[in-house]
Amino acid sequence: MKGYNMLINHNQNMLCLDEIDILELRENADECDYLFVVSPKIETKICTKCGSCNVVNYGRYTKLVRDININEHYTALKIRGHKHLCKDCGSIFVDRFNTLDLCSKMTNRLRCKIQQLSLTKP
Repeated sequence: MKGYNMLINHNQNMLCLDEIDILELRENADECDYLFVVSPKIETKICTKCGSCNVVNYGRYTKLVRDININEHYTALKIRGHKHLCKDCGSIFVDRFNTLDLCSKMTNRLRCKIQQLSLTKP
């Protein structure tokens, strides 16, 4: 078990994303070299529509997101998050992350890297 915890801690350092927990690392998965299965460290407990704290879990969702390469290896995040229901306004929403936009299929840092490369390459 100690070796497993060391592996997870090493993987946390590989991603450098503070707001997620790494549940699993799959190497040489079907579509990428590294597939990190992750979940949010802190669930969103405030309604994004009305600001109420009267929120309950309303199911789970899975989302595949592309991230920057790690040591030239294609890297993706498989996010396992929660859907939430606001009991005051009836709104359904999912966990929010600073590292990616709500409907995006890539992390913000990958988007920035692509923008930087597009400005430097002819």
